[in-house]
Amino acid sequence: MGKRKRMSGLIKRGDVWHIDKQINGRRICKSTGATERRVAEAQLKQIMDDVFRSGSMFGAPTITFGRAAVQWANDNKSRKSIKRDIQDLESVFQFIADQPLRSVHQLTLESYIQSRKEHGIASSTVKRTLSTVRRVLEAAHSVYRDEQGQPWLASVPKLSVETWSKPKARIVLSQQEESCLLGALSCDLSDIALFLLHTGLREGELRSLRWDMEEESHDGVLVFRLPAEVTKNNQERLVLCNCAAARVIRRRREFDSEWVFANADGSRRRARLSSSGWRRGRERACQAMAEQAVGNYSERLSKLRVHDLRHTFGDRLRSRGVTIDTCGDLLGHRGRGVTAHYCRSQNPELISAVKVLECFELPQNSRKEADGFGVGQEYKS
Repeated sequence: MGKRKRMSGLIKRGDVWHIDKQINGRRICKSTGATERRVAEAQLKQIMDDVFRSGSMFGAPTITFGRAAVQWANDNKSRKSIKRDIQDLESVFQFIADQPLRSVHQLTLESYIQSRKEHGIASSTVKRTLSTVRRVLEAAHSVYRDEQGQPWLASVPKLSVETWSKPKARIVLSQQEESCLLGALSCDLSDIALFLLHTGLREGELRSLRWDMEEESHDGVLVFRLPAEVTKNNQERLVLCNCAAARVIRRRREFDSEWVFANADGSRRRARLSSSGWRRGRERACQAMAEQAVGNYSERLSKLRVHDLRHTFGDRLRSRGVTIDTCGDLLGHRGRGVTAHYCRSQNPELISAVKVLECFELPQNSRKEADGFGVGQEYKS
């Protein structure tokens, strides 16, 4: 018969057993007062059960995910995406807000994942939410400490989501689609859409555009300089306005506001552009395209996002022969890998690229000629 497995973490000093063990990120050092190992093991087992059951130790308060999330949101108010991050956390609160931090893992999040899937939410959206959840857990592990200096969370679990939906296809507007869309939108949204098509600004950057960002014109071209704090990648960006964009700017000067694209009352536009006005205008544009019976364009317009205007800007630049580096500068990208997503290479450019290699072609002889047989001769054994 084999020996009974003994619990680790017990040390005998003299005749008394003492506990010296790391449990749930905390080191426990105390005397059991017992001289028999079985009694000491029972005490150690009871302590371990209490710790793992409550998520705390010796009366220390249990840190819930909700508390950690609020702490993280308050500490990260300067994040450009904090509003969206808070939306992510709010969507998952009803499932895990009251859970101890150590109880937040893949299994406890399955109900949230299935709920979002059943409601038709894209898997990419759920992945973004879980990445925000993980940021909170990482802060609880590496940043936040209790009164004893121990981390709120001993370790960060891995979170994953299966992909059940395809990413939305990018849409590049044709000139006919652009005409229908601009004609169907309100005057205000039409100006905004036209400006985005000719500057490639991100929606948030457009809403942050102020008159004090305007600079002296360069070679007759109107210029705005966006400071780093309003751009997505924290880099200054020049906004160069061609004739079409400059006409929009001239119309906006009539409004008395510090913001270029302000609300009707002159206040800063904080709501996203994809409002009911955008959706109704898009529907009217779809009807106009359907009446013209132009292929499947009406279906394309029904799926058009405001961000697709930026895609159109980049694609049109490439179609006119603008280099990928210049496109990246105009789009405000830090790396050219992202620019390639907006500016796909055109077929003529691809064809010209592969033809460049033709100068390396070596003269080739047929296999029969190499073996001493002329063209048309037959091999005889």
